[in-house]
Amino acid sequence: MGREALAYADGLYNLARYLTRNESDAEDLVQETYTRAFNAAAQFTPGTNLKAWLFRILRNTFVSHYRRERHNPVTGGLDTVTPSLPPAADIGRQRDSIELDRLRKAASEDIERALMGLSEDGRTVILLDLEGLTEAEIAQVLGCAVGTVKSRLSRARAATGESAFANRFPGFSSCLARACRPPSGAARLGDLRRMDCGDVREVLLDYQQGRLASEAHGQVRAHLDGCPSCANEDRLEHELTLALERRLPQYPAPVGFKRRLAAQWPAEASSPATRRPWPKRWAALAVAAVLVLVTAPLAWQVVLAPSETGRSAMVTEAVNDHVRLLQSQRPLEIESKGIHQVIPWFSGRLDFAPGVRFAGDADFPLRGGAVGYFLDRKAATLVYGRRLHSVSVFVVKAEGLPWPRRGLERVGRLEVYRTSSRGFNVMLWRDGELGYALVSDVGPKDLTLLAEKFASSS
Repeated sequence: MGREALAYADGLYNLARYLTRNESDAEDLVQETYTRAFNAAAQFTPGTNLKAWLFRILRNTFVSHYRRERHNPVTGGLDTVTPSLPPAADIGRQRDSIELDRLRKAASEDIERALMGLSEDGRTVILLDLEGLTEAEIAQVLGCAVGTVKSRLSRARAATGESAFANRFPGFSSCLARACRPPSGAARLGDLRRMDCGDVREVLLDYQQGRLASEAHGQVRAHLDGCPSCANEDRLEHELTLALERRLPQYPAPVGFKRRLAAQWPAEASSPATRRPWPKRWAALAVAAVLVLVTAPLAWQVVLAPSETGRSAMVTEAVNDHVRLLQSQRPLEIESKGIHQVIPWFSGRLDFAPGVRFAGDADFPLRGGAVGYFLDRKAATLVYGRRLHSVSVFVVKAEGLPWPRRGLERVGRLEVYRTSSRGFNVMLWRDGELGYALVSDVGPKDLTLLAEKFASSS
C-alpha cells in the first residue's frame, strides 16, 4: 500500500468535512482513518480499489466513533428522505430553456445547503458518486446491496435538487421525485421496448453515466429523440449533475495537514537478510529462484506497470488542486503578464526548475503562478487563461510517481495520457525528469492546443 494511500487525502477530507461539519473534526477523522488503514494494511488485497477501501474505513470510523460520540444517530437512514410530490399539473408541466437557465445559475451555497440538509448517508452516497466510485464500490463502503445504492442515490439527488432549486425553479423536483418509486417490471428486466416514460426516467442517470448496455443505451436514446418531455427531464438530470460536479464547494485537505500526514506515515522498512548456515541459505535461494520464475509475469503487471490505482490517484490529485485554485480567494502568489517574471520567482522556492518556456499568447495568456503540493511533493503551479476559463498546469519532479505508460497519444513530440474526471479534462505526461498535469473545464481540443504549445516551446 505504501504512501500511495496518502494521494487520497483530499477526497477523504472532503467527505469528512461534510460529515463532521467542521475542520478540526474532519482532520481528526482523516487522521484516525489513516492510522487504522496502516494498522490493517495486511487486510488490503493488492489490485483492488485502494480508494474505496480507505473510504470504507473512514465511513466505518465515523459511524462507530463520531456519530456515537455526538449521541446523534441518523434515524431511519436515507430511505426516509422522500421528496414531496408536487401536484399532477406540475408533473406534466413543460419547462423551457429560460427555466433551465435559472437552474444553471443556481448558487454554490444553495447546493451546499441542500446537501447538508440530507442525512449523513445521503451526503455520503452523493459524494462517493462524485468521487467516481462505482455503485458496487459504494455498496461495499456503505455495507449494503447495489440496488440499495441505486435507490439511495436517486432519493438523495431528488432531495438535493428539490431543496436547492425549488425557489429558483418551480416544479423542478417533480422529475426527480418520480425516480424514487420502485422500478416497474419493465425497468427491472431491462426490456426498454416496453418501457413508458416513467420507466425511461428511472434509468436516466445510468444512461448519462454510461452504465447501460449498448442496446439499452440505444433504446433510451431513441425514446428521448421522440419524446420532448423525457428529453427535458434528461436535460434537468444533466444540469443537476453539472451543478454537483462544478458548483458544490470542495474542501481539499489543508496543505499543512497533508504534510503532517506524510511525516507521520511510517516508512516501509525492508528487513535485512539474516545469516544462515550454508545448506539453509542454499535452500532459501532455490525457493526464491522458483518464486521468481513463477511470479515474474505477475510482478511485471503489478509492480513495473503503472497501476490503475496510481493513475487514478494522480488524476484525482490534479483535479482537486485545480478546484482548490478556483475556489481560493487569492490563488496566485505572483501575478504577471510575462514568463520571465513568473519563472524566476520560483527560484529558491523549489528544488527544481519548472522548465516551462511557453510564455503565453493571445489564446492562452499567462495569469501567474504559485507553489503548491502534488501528492507527496512540491509543485510549480502556472495558470493560463482561455477566454473565461482557467487552465492549471502543475509541474513536479517525475521520479517515483506512477505515470501512465498505456493508452498514450502523441501531441507534438510528447506522449500524453488524456482523461476526464468530475467534469474536468486532464492531460498527464512525463518529459525527462519533470512531469506535467494540465487541468481545465475547457474542451479537449483547447487543452490539446495548449499541450502542443508546450511541446513546441520546450
